[in-house]
Amino acid sequence: MADNQTILVHNSGEAAIQLENIIPSVLEFSTFLFNSPPDSKYASIALWTERLSQPNSQLIHLTAEPTGNVVAFLFAHPKTHSVLLDDGQTQSLHIWLAGVDPVWRRGGCLQRMVDSINVTSEKTLTICTIPSRFPDMWRWLQKRGWKMLKTRANRKGLATLDFSLFNNKAFKEDSRALHIGTGRNSRRSTARFKIMFILAINIYLTNLYCSLEFNFASLIPTLFF
Repeated sequence: MADNQTILVHNSGEAAIQLENIIPSVLEFSTFLFNSPPDSKYASIALWTERLSQPNSQLIHLTAEPTGNVVAFLFAHPKTHSVLLDDGQTQSLHIWLAGVDPVWRRGGCLQRMVDSINVTSEKTLTICTIPSRFPDMWRWLQKRGWKMLKTRANRKGLATLDFSLFNNKAFKEDSRALHIGTGRNSRRSTARFKIMFILAINIYLTNLYCSLEFNFASLIPTLFF
């Protein structure tokens, strides 16, 4: 990850974005990230297109500039559940898929995408996860106000978040560029740079001292003999 790279947030709900232009690249990234079989529903461009054609569906993705490579994405669509949610309804905006390139993880990418979701008529945001299999994901959800509604026989849990607690950020065109500098990755990069800088200074001073010592020693015969 280059220090001068910038993250751009894109939401399919924006008027300027054409789905047919973004689905192939994001789907390719998703298939590679999750190693999805070509014949699975997760790799089906027909299913992606069908679900994104539903009202309120959103495909949010992040690109690293200036390369324009996809580094993260989030796919949310309306879903009707078989159980009542906390608001007494069965309808939610459901996060079906979400993923971040390993190089860009722990830098706030997932939170940026969640923050950029447009609040819809659905009052609840939901996501399915398996706490025992993805403990880091579950801890991430719990820290941000999500709670488990139910657990299925396959141990997959349905987590919910009330939109009234949802911190939605309206990304405008002039403030859409988010420079890497506030995430954990950037702090680690800064720390590594400081360590390398200190080591370089120590090496330089050591070499300088040795050089001066050698030059002074070479002057001794001239001065005293």
